[in-house]
Amino acid sequence: MEPLGCRPTALVLPGGASLGSWQAGCMYGLTQRHKLSFHSVFGTSVGALNGCAYLQDTFERLQKIWCHVRTSDLLKFRPRLRPLSLFSQEHMRRYLSRLVDEERARRLKRCWFYVVSTDIASGKIHQACYSPEPDGPWDSPLVEHLLGSVSIPFVLPPVRIDLNGAGYRLLIDGQAKSYVNLWPAIARGVKDLVFLNVIHPSELSTPGLGLRSYISTLNNQLLQGQIDHSLESIRAAGLKDVRAYVFHPSKPLMLRSLKFDGECNRAFALGVEDADRSISDPEPFRVL
Repeated sequence: MEPLGCRPTALVLPGGASLGSWQAGCMYGLTQRHKLSFHSVFGTSVGALNGCAYLQDTFERLQKIWCHVRTSDLLKFRPRLRPLSLFSQEHMRRYLSRLVDEERARRLKRCWFYVVSTDIASGKIHQACYSPEPDGPWDSPLVEHLLGSVSIPFVLPPVRIDLNGAGYRLLIDGQAKSYVNLWPAIARGVKDLVFLNVIHPSELSTPGLGLRSYISTLNNQLLQGQIDHSLESIRAAGLKDVRAYVFHPSKPLMLRSLKFDGECNRAFALGVEDADRSISDPEPFRVL
């Protein structure tokens, strides 16, 4: 059996807000310590931000961000009724604009990159596409699509993207549709799929019906559902030569989704360690 990384591989990065710190650490370990490279990267919500670091090859900056990020860097309380939301979109846009270097990404041409959002104007999933090919698709502006992908309903307002007189997209967090269309990568020859799931398996059932535990478990099941639903069509097609692996934390992260202060540093370090563990023996994580 060919080792993981020897065949064209896609990296799939689901959401999870502050739990994305573990995901970033695991991606850092896979790429910087174990030298894995990816033909395609799919990112949803915080996974899109982590995936953008791969697209731009800015891993050292990614490490610094997750080790020092504060909630106030990302979220500024500014409630509004129309559309109903708690935090400022402009504050988040300014923060992302300092991190995203679209021209660098165009120049490097590292991979196919897909930013997964939900288009509530049409009710469909939307995957903004960024091609490494000279004449391939490039859905600019990248910052706006990233902002749409992280716009959790009622937390951040949706992002409107006009379509040159042909209507508009109204983008919210891609996790809302709980699906990633992996077929563009499969069609281009990808044989291995690596998911970096921020949820430990023990967190998919609730020990009780306390409100916090109940809501946390529902959120965890939604995150897991995106992986399950995305794989279902691949599994149903019966592709014998496609493998899929779901790497997850070695223990529950115990982070609050919208609290970024302090503990993200610990989760990033655990992600780096878990990359070592996962890549040394990936077969226990194989699901397809």
